[in-house]
Amino acid sequence: LDSDKSSGINAEYGEEGDDDGVIEELFSFQMEEVEVRNRKLAKIKEKYQEKVTEITDITQEFQVEREDFLESIREQSQETKLLQQILEQVQPLLRRDSNYYNLDAIKRDCKWNAETGTWLIPPVMITKTKLPAPEITPPKGGSLIQPSHYEAPDDTRIRNKLIQSSDNSDYFKSTRAQRLLQENKMRV
Repeated sequence: LDSDKSSGINAEYGEEGDDDGVIEELFSFQMEEVEVRNRKLAKIKEKYQEKVTEITDITQEFQVEREDFLESIREQSQETKLLQQILEQVQPLLRRDSNYYNLDAIKRDCKWNAETGTWLIPPVMITKTKLPAPEITPPKGGSLIQPSHYEAPDDTRIRNKLIQSSDNSDYFKSTRAQRLLQENKMRV
């Protein structure tokens, strides 16, 4: 009996020995898988940290650029206000017969040149309104100039010009009606 028991025990231990080998193999295989997964996890953690650092850097860079843009906007706004105030002070000093007297019209006439990065503004023009010279006719039966006690040397020259002026005065005569008639004739 003892031999049966010992052979049974040996058989059990032998089998257990084989089970231990299988268990050890499984354990070592599992440990290798754990190590492989740990290495993968470490790489993923490293990549994650790199991405977090990159996001932080980009956020900081964006914040710096944003502050720079806001500062430049503030400076441009201040400069625009300064130029606007200067323009409001200078505008009344401009001549009324200049095209720059009406600043809204100048703004409409300006065009942006993208190639040079500058505004194309119209040249300064001064429009001089010239009234026709008056023609003076002497009244019927007399002259315009009354003799006076004192006559300057230029009075005779002026008197002669007044006398030479024609009787037909067109100074106050309406020219619009004649111009419209002429334009109508030209169209027909």
